[in-house]
Amino acid sequence: MEPEDIELSVKLTRFLNYSLFQRAPQEEPVITITFCLADGSTAVVSAGRRTVWWKGNAHALKEEELFVNLTENFFFSE
Repeated sequence: MEPEDIELSVKLTRFLNYSLFQRAPQEEPVITITFCLADGSTAVVSAGRRTVWWKGNAHALKEEELFVNLTENFFFSE
């Protein structure tokens, strides 16, 4: 992956705002991003169109479909 792609993927995760009090919909992740950190550990975030998974917990996204649509547009469109 190019350095600018890594930077873009970090910026895209800022769109993964979730609701603390809303129940997460039952769905499968569409996108998973694994960040390899300088200390050798990893941070994994996954998202579906309405749900984000962070640190093993599912959360309902405040802005449904936004993260997936942006990520697909930047990384998977021709």
